Amino acid sequence: MLYWLLFLVVPLLADGDDEGDHSGHAHKDETIADCECSTGIVTDDLPTDCSTDTFQADLEVLETYLANNTCIDICTDHTDAGFKCYQVFALLVQYHDYCITGSVDEELFHDYIDVCSDCYQNHLQIDGAPDCDASINCTDTVHQEEDVELLLEDCIDACPTEVLHEGETESCEEVWQHVEGYHRMCAHEQLSVKFEQLYDQASFSETVCEDIHCNVPWEYDSTADCSAEKNEHATEHRMEYGALLGVVDGVVAFGEPEESAGNQLIAGVIAFVSILSVMFT
Repeated sequence: MLYWLLFLVVPLLADGDDEGDHSGHAHKDETIADCECSTGIVTDDLPTDCSTDTFQADLEVLETYLANNTCIDICTDHTDAGFKCYQVFALLVQYHDYCITGSVDEELFHDYIDVCSDCYQNHLQIDGAPDCDASINCTDTVHQEEDVELLLEDCIDACPTEVLHEGETESCEEVWQHVEGYHRMCAHEQLSVKFEQLYDQASFSETVCEDIHCNVPWEYDSTADCSAEKNEHATEHRMEYGALLGVVDGVVAFGEPEESAGNQLIAGVIAFVSILSVMFT
C-alpha cells in the first residue's frame, strides 16, 4: 500500500527546470512571475511616498546587499544565497514599478534586470494622471529616441504648451507622458540602448513640467495569484528559504522558512499510511 501511494504522489512533486524566458521588463507578459510571490511583500505594504529619507535609506540597504553579495552573479541560482539575492532584486523591481519614476537608480536597475529573472509588480495609480497611451508602438526605436531627445532639449527648464512631436503640435507634458508610457508599458528588450541612456538623463525631479506621469491602463484591481503555475518556483523557494520581511534598521530581514507544500503532502501521506497500517494490522 505504501509503495502504491508514493507512486501516485511522487509525480505530483516533480519540479521541472523550465521556467520560461523572463528576460526584460515585460509589463504585459502574463507568463512572468509576480514579485510578491518571491518577496512575500504585497502591494499594499509598499510605500506610496518614495521621496522620504526613510525610503532612500532602505533603498541604499538593498543596493548595498546586492553589491556585497555579488548578487549579479548568483541571483538565478537555486540556492539559499541565490534566492535571497533574487528576493532583494525583486523588491527593487517592486520599488521601481510602484514608486514615482526617478525614485530608483535606473542605470543600476537596468544592470540587474539584464541578468536576474524579471518579475511583475503593479504600478502605482497616480491620482489625476491620465492613462498611458495603450497604442504605443514599443518596437519603434526611432520614435523612442526622438521623443526623449525632445524632452531633454525643450522640456526641462521650460514647459511650452506647443512643441512639434511626431508631426503634431503637443504640449511638453503630453510628450513626457508619452515617454513615460514607453518606460512603464514596454518590455525592457524592446527599448533601444540609446533610449535608455537618454532616459536615464531625463530629469524627472528637476523639470519644470508638472503633469508628466501616466497610469498603466490595464492594471486596475490586478492581484497576484501565488498558486498559479507561473509563480510555482517563486512560491516553492519562498516556502523553502523564507520570505523577505523588508529592511529593518539598515539590515535586509528574511523570515523563517515555511514548510513546503511537498513536505506537507509527504507528511500527510505518511500519516495516512500509518493510520491504514494500524487499521489493517
